[in-house]
Amino acid sequence: MAATASTMPRRDDRPPFDFSYWLQTNLLSVGKIITLLVLIALNIWIIRTGLRVNPLTTTIVVVLWAIFGGLIAYNMVRHNLVHGMLRAVKVRIYTSLHGSLISLFLLVALGLALYAFVRYITFWPRWEAVVVNFRLLMVGRYPRSLTWRPVAAALFVVVLGVASLLTWGPVSRRLYRYRKVMIGLWLASPIILGIILYGVGAPFDAPDAGPLGRVNTRLWGGLMLTLIISVIAIIVSFPLGVMLALGRQSQYPVIKYFCVGYIELIRGVPLLTVLFMAEFMLPLFLPGGLTVDSLIRVITGFILFSAAYLAENVRGGLQAVPRGQYEAAYAVGLNTYQTTRRIILPQALRAVIPAIVGQFIGLFKDTSLVAIIGVFDLLSIGRAVLGQQEYRARQAEIYLFIGLIYFVGASGMSYASRRLETRLGVGER
Repeated sequence: MAATASTMPRRDDRPPFDFSYWLQTNLLSVGKIITLLVLIALNIWIIRTGLRVNPLTTTIVVVLWAIFGGLIAYNMVRHNLVHGMLRAVKVRIYTSLHGSLISLFLLVALGLALYAFVRYITFWPRWEAVVVNFRLLMVGRYPRSLTWRPVAAALFVVVLGVASLLTWGPVSRRLYRYRKVMIGLWLASPIILGIILYGVGAPFDAPDAGPLGRVNTRLWGGLMLTLIISVIAIIVSFPLGVMLALGRQSQYPVIKYFCVGYIELIRGVPLLTVLFMAEFMLPLFLPGGLTVDSLIRVITGFILFSAAYLAENVRGGLQAVPRGQYEAAYAVGLNTYQTTRRIILPQALRAVIPAIVGQFIGLFKDTSLVAIIGVFDLLSIGRAVLGQQEYRARQAEIYLFIGLIYFVGASGMSYASRRLETRLGVGER
């Protein structure tokens, strides 16, 4: 131990700070000098603007930036070493001279933006348009006496999501046996949600209707309808997209060309066209007397559209798997089905998690397009609220509230994706 300690370099043994190398990497070129002058000019402009708009926040940001920059520069020149909290700050903000100036510009701009946002939501808006119409924004015209059913459906999804995180989380070794149960519940969740929200038996306003009386989907709306379309479309389109991706690589020409034709056809038209066809043209091809609910037609359009894009994402993952993985699987006696299910598909899906989640986030935001075909989702209800005489001047508050809901939903999916990538080691091994 003593010998090991004696061989460790002392602080005085570290090489001194190389000032000439620092000049060479930061200043000794025409392009770097021009970039530096531009960054200095931008920082002077943003600081002068900040001092005029919000002097307190701007002064705090600039002073903190100067203090931390001075401490890091002192440690680098004196000891050629930065450790602890200063090291964490250096690798994020003071990466180089140009990086430090860019960080200062962004920090001042972010401080001004946050100040303006907090000041706006605190002092200026009048939130009575949201408060009075909160229930309408959440569940639309769903019967007030049956509000417990949307709440129960939301709790079911939340509990199922938490259980899934626990099953695939840090304690997954203990709960590994329940993974198939979670997958089965997610696949069955559209049916369960349909029973809870739509109901069974007589209509809800009939004398003999029970607690699960049928509620026509024309009374659904708001955030509830947005989440229903998103959740069901994501759950159903994912396995369909995987099957289309596998079918596109099939050795059977009929299956292969059918999948290729479907994917290229759907990807060649905009989502709005698919929704219009599902809403207005699909009933023309149905036998006489057979009708399909409007909401089901809309969800079907989202499923068909999303599955085509997911198929291409999964196909990219399949092509990223080395050929040696197939050969190794066949060498140990696995057949084609076992090779695909146990070896190839897990690696392919792991490689394209960011793309798949990005598609899900886009699908969640694209649900706002259903307002064009007369379905009262969250955005449609917001517009209906603005149609009321007393709330016509409250557009900023309504759209800000709706935007925050979409932001929270998209950020939640993005955070779950990063957690899953970290757990599976995407990009690390």
